[in-house]
Amino acid sequence: MKLRGITLDGNPLVFELKDGPIKINENITILCARPNSPIIQTKSLVRGLDDLNIFEMDYIFIDNKFYGFVIYTDMFCAYCYKTGEIIPLHKMDLSNVRFVTNSTSFHANELKSYRSVIRYTVDGYTFPLTRLVFVDKDGAYLYVNKNVSPIPIEDLKMCTGSLTNEDKLHFGQTVHDGTIVLNDYHPMVKRFNGQFREIEEEDYDGLGIA
Repeated sequence: MKLRGITLDGNPLVFELKDGPIKINENITILCARPNSPIIQTKSLVRGLDDLNIFEMDYIFIDNKFYGFVIYTDMFCAYCYKTGEIIPLHKMDLSNVRFVTNSTSFHANELKSYRSVIRYTVDGYTFPLTRLVFVDKDGAYLYVNKNVSPIPIEDLKMCTGSLTNEDKLHFGQTVHDGTIVLNDYHPMVKRFNGQFREIEEEDYDGLGIA
């Protein structure tokens, strides 16, 4: 899953965790591992699809009429601005849907309660993106229990999302018959035989907060 932010000049900037998004304050985030990159508006940070130019907060038009916004809960969804209805994208007929890049952050606070926090996990510890303090050639530095130490960047895995504080699954996690991946706009299990299935209750069995 990719990340995107809006620069102070109002331009969308796509990046990855390895670029080192570091929150300076509530207004400014920098990419410390991407030299000379523009400053990003902190509240504009969103998740997006790897293979499609679709991100949270993007505008949704149906039959060329404004419908609402893309959000991410525990999957990518369409939020209807008029009714407040939330529909998973993978359950919608997208034949007449058009997604338009949102290069503002005007509605970020308004939609905050409908979106899950961007969280990562490493060694059984879950943390928000804002806990990252530095990234360099030695890895990512996290502020954990008043200590800061480097962790290989590839060890950090994005959580699948939850509107509670209990993100129990993450992308790349192995369950009994496959691996959790993003497919068809939502987390699924890609079985070892290459087929996909929905995540089930048994996938959570015996798991703590990951």
